[in-house]
Parts: sequence; structure tokens; C-alpha cells
Amino acid sequence: MTKQTLQKFLLKKLVANIALSFIIGILINVCINQSQHGLFWLINWTCVALGLLIFSLSLIYYFKQLHGFLDNPQQLSKFGVNPFFSKIANKIQLIQIEKQQLSEQHHRLDTMRKDFVANVSHELRTPVTVMMGYLETFSQQPDLNPRWQRAFLQMLQQSDRMNNIINDLLLLSRLENSENNQQPTLIDMPKLLAQLFDDAQVYNHNFEHLIHLHIDSQQQIMGYEDLLTSALSNLITNAIKYTPKGGEVTIGWFEKTDGYYFSVSDNGIGIDALHIERLTERFYRVDSGRSRETGGTGLGLAIVKHVVHKHNAKLNIQSKVGKGSTFSIIFVKHQAQ
Repeated sequence: MTKQTLQKFLLKKLVANIALSFIIGILINVCINQSQHGLFWLINWTCVALGLLIFSLSLIYYFKQLHGFLDNPQQLSKFGVNPFFSKIANKIQLIQIEKQQLSEQHHRLDTMRKDFVANVSHELRTPVTVMMGYLETFSQQPDLNPRWQRAFLQMLQQSDRMNNIINDLLLLSRLENSENNQQPTLIDMPKLLAQLFDDAQVYNHNFEHLIHLHIDSQQQIMGYEDLLTSALSNLITNAIKYTPKGGEVTIGWFEKTDGYYFSVSDNGIGIDALHIERLTERFYRVDSGRSRETGGTGLGLAIVKHVVHKHNAKLNIQSKVGKGSTFSIIFVKHQAQ
């Protein structure tokens, strides 16, 4: 009701302005007796053009006024309609204040969550490390009962997994809070990928997968090598973990018109399109059972997303169930050296 009433009010002003413009044009046209030749013909069409110009400017002006009133109701007083709209203006202002308060509250809660995760992770790091030391020592005792040895090894594996989660949470917290005092450096991408390829071969137990490396560009980029190494390594190990024995994983570095591409492709189990948009969320799992079996923390792709964002790059995910997946990071060309 408020918006409609305001529109009617402004429409009346607009119509009055337009009518005045056309009346002036008609009067001038009558005065020159609708002559079709010479100077009078030029003046006639100039008046028509002037009327159309005034019409257009009036239209733009009043619609801008309409949007301005909706954004700032206090401006209504300029048109002498404040008594009619005072209650409505106050309600709109209250809604704007409440919206601002909710936004500030959300920001505070998000900051508290990040601080809590960072503090808890930091406090857990030392006791978990101590516990892992004792478990490793006990599990290596030569005279230990096989049953207890198996129990100690299981506890050690789970402690190691907990330690990985803590490290990932700390790294993610630093990325979210933009805590990075490092300066970007020139990264030799072919050299970095050759190193990651060697690491992948070590991770590839008994050569159960066929891993390829294709480097079609010698381009270097500006970035943070430690963070980028962590993100790329995560994508490569994921491809190996979720590809059945005998499958293939291909690592690539190449150039296209829109940028330089790092890609990891596999012919593994693939991911349903329903899950792709949420893959980079914290602790989101397509299959929680399979993720626990492979030792995943559920934070790897969230870290990848933040590292990609920090490099002003773009993460692209393509996958088909039963066909495999391709994860690509696209670096803009102005970042390359």
C-alpha cells in the first residue's frame, strides 16, 4: 500500500511535467502555423525533440526519487507528505536498523566461532602429540601381547587422524582470518608439479594406480608456495584415494585463453552433481563411511577453496558418477610471470 501510494503521488507530478512540456510544444507549433519549410520547419521539430527530452529526463528523475525514498524514508518530508508517511517511514527505518543489527550479530558470532575453533585446536595439539608418542612407544614393545599391539596401533591411527584434523583446522582458521605474513613469491610450477608427482608415486602404494604428468607450459606464477603445495597435494591424493585399483590419475599444467590451468583428472568413482556445490564446505562428505576408511578429515577441499581464493584463482569441478572427476584451478594471466 505504501509503495503504491508513493508511486501514484510521483506519477501525478510526472504527468503534470509531461503535459506542460507538450503544451509548450503545441503552442509553439500553432504560433508558427505548422509551416513545413525553412526555419519554421526546423523550429517545429526542435520543439518536438525538446518535449521528448524533457519527458525522458522527468521519467528518470522521478524513478530515482522513488528508489531514494524507499532507501531513505526521511526524504519524504521534502514533498510535504511527511505526516501521511511518518509511521511508514519509521517502520522502514526500524527494519533497516534491525537488519543492520542482525548483520553485526552474525559477524560477531562468526568471529567467535573462528576464535573458538582456533583456540581449541591449538590447546588440543600438545596433548594429542604427547599421547601419540606414548602410543607409538607401547606399540613397539617386543614382548607385547598381539591383541594389545593391535589395539595400540588402532589408537595410534586414530590419534594420527585427530592430529591431522587439528592441523587442518588451524590452517583453515589462519586462512579464514587472513593471517599470513608471507609475501607472494615467484613459483616455478613445472618444478613444483614434478615434486608433487614424485610424492604421489610414494603415496601410490605398490603402484596400484597409473599416474601421469603432463606439463605443456613453463609458466611461473606469483603466489604462496607452501599454501599452494598443500592445496595441490590435497587434490592429487584425493584423486588417488577415490580411484579404484588399476585406475588412472592425470596431473596437468597448461595454458588456455582465459588463464593457466592446473588440473587433476581420474577415472574413479565420480561424484553426483547433487554434491558438487557443497564439496568445499567444512566436514561435508559425499560418503562418510568411505571418507573415514581413507582417513580424510573433511577439511581438505575447504582449505583448497580458501587457498584458491587467496591466489585470485577459480576452482572448477567436473564429475560424473562411474566416469571420474576433474578438479581444475584456473590462474588469471596477469598473475603469471
